[in-house]
Amino acid sequence: VNLNATYISERISYDMDMTTRKTIGPQIYPNLFVHYEKENYSVGFGIRNLFDNKYAFVQPYDGGVRELPGKGREFFAKFTYTF
Repeated sequence: VNLNATYISERISYDMDMTTRKTIGPQIYPNLFVHYEKENYSVGFGIRNLFDNKYAFVQPYDGGVRELPGKGREFFAKFTYTF
């Protein structure tokens, strides 16, 4: 079992008019991965962004839009077999 997290500190953004300053508070994004291995095969299941926190990419320039939305919660599976 692997549990890890990414911490993102406070960031500054602007509203659409690019004059109103907005602060986006710090956030944490935990991930979970469970892995099982036996003889020639292994299987794993995981979840990224465990709590489905909403992430926004803040642009470092005037791109004409506000923050760009990030990914939500992701589920994934991994299977390997060695010959």
